Amino acid sequence: RGGDGPKDLTASQVTPRSPVLTWKPPSSKVSGYKLQYAIEGQAFQDVFVGADLREHKLLRLRPGSKYLVRLQSDMGGVYTEAITTEFTTGDLRFQFPSDCSQELLNGVQESGLVEIFPLSQASVPVSVYCDMEPDGGGWTVRAVAKEQLGAASASVCSVLSQKAPYFLPPLCQIPHTPFAKYHNGRHFSTRDKDRSDIRFCAMSYRGGWWYRNCHKGNLNGLYDKAHNQEVSGTP
Repeated sequence: RGGDGPKDLTASQVTPRSPVLTWKPPSSKVSGYKLQYAIEGQAFQDVFVGADLREHKLLRLRPGSKYLVRLQSDMGGVYTEAITTEFTTGDLRFQFPSDCSQELLNGVQESGLVEIFPLSQASVPVSVYCDMEPDGGGWTVRAVAKEQLGAASASVCSVLSQKAPYFLPPLCQIPHTPFAKYHNGRHFSTRDKDRSDIRFCAMSYRGGWWYRNCHKGNLNGLYDKAHNQEVSGTP
């Protein structure tokens, strides 16, 4: 390990899910930096940082956890001796939020990407976009599997459908379809993508719904008392 390394690695602006890491660069030229971080007692994760940077913000960390950070200079493929620092993320009311409404109760006011745990804290997390602006916030707008869920995806979709039966994330959707794929075994249909089983319900009744034959409730249809396209409250 040759050359001098970075100095004074410090964690500041620590929140329940992120810190800002800063350091002083070495006097010699470097190719970049290798930054490693981990919850105490777990495996390190690597981040490679450009040579012209003097700080890096870690994101989406686990609340209420002690982290160890290591930083090395990359001297053309040779790494200098690591410098270290530690920090502890703050606590949250819901450390493993199951949806965006719990994230709102955690005090998050800005819309953005968040990891939720729809099954349990031990389940595979799902990356979602939480919309915190309309109607008080707490809306799960979009979800993407953090990794290939395999058989677990069916359970994730089942839980999410119970929490928000009229809007499921793309994890449970047909690719490129803007609405939920299934509800009670029925495809979600729109005028441009009508997947109703028996006839073109979405096109005929000008709505978006999990149509069967065709509906008893067409809440997304046109308001028109003279025809079947109105909002219907038939049980």
